[in-house]
Amino acid sequence: LGVFSRKNHNLRQFSLLLSGNGGSGGGRVFSPTDLSALVLWLDASRILSIADGGAVATWSDLSGLGNDFTEGTNNPSYQTGIINGQPVVRFDGTNDILSRADDADFGLTGDFTIFVVFQTTAQTVGLISHYNTGAPYNGWSFSIGINNPTLGALQCWTNGNAAWASDGTDFTDANFHIASMTMISGTFQPYRDGTAATSDAGHSVADSTNVIYLGADGGGTSLAAIDIAEVIVYSDGKLAANLNQIGQYIASKYAITWNVI
Repeated sequence: LGVFSRKNHNLRQFSLLLSGNGGSGGGRVFSPTDLSALVLWLDASRILSIADGGAVATWSDLSGLGNDFTEGTNNPSYQTGIINGQPVVRFDGTNDILSRADDADFGLTGDFTIFVVFQTTAQTVGLISHYNTGAPYNGWSFSIGINNPTLGALQCWTNGNAAWASDGTDFTDANFHIASMTMISGTFQPYRDGTAATSDAGHSVADSTNVIYLGADGGGTSLAAIDIAEVIVYSDGKLAANLNQIGQYIASKYAITWNVI
């Protein structure tokens, strides 16, 4: 295991490492689009048409699939210079929310991978979710502390069965973190800044027909004050090498330490 941060790697080393070209080809820096099965990439630093403090009516998807998240009334706000000079989308915890209609790209019934870069002091908050709010509760949710005996800890949920970081790790320390998870062959594996939390096996996911929510749990519930800088979702389960590529890309951009898997 190792630790990656801006403090112990220079930019050229980082570029060569993530490009995987050993120094050939110009050492291009990694992009989430370099990996297959990308279904969502929301990046606050790529929002160009909103002034500081302005309402975010649409957060445009960069995956190439057009999976934009929108809100007509209760908009989160665009805030500049929040984390390592980068902007965030800020949800006020009262009624701010973003969503998109049910979409086949989010019918993640097999393996999948999610990364969310965020900061909160709330012990219960939805990150991104797609599940039916009534029986049979089909779908999935990625959240903090919802139905979780450890408030503030990471939770992965599917079809009414929850898995969480039962080691009690608390994300609500007002620092930015990289929350990530993989679903591979029925096993949820959550990570805090690259450090694996307790996994949970025996899961299956049935497709939801509900809205996909950002900054909220299913049905638009469990709102809380949260800053989100970036969201990345793949419709397959990435293994350690790819997880490290994504984590190190995020770590360099936001000056967050990533513990190499």
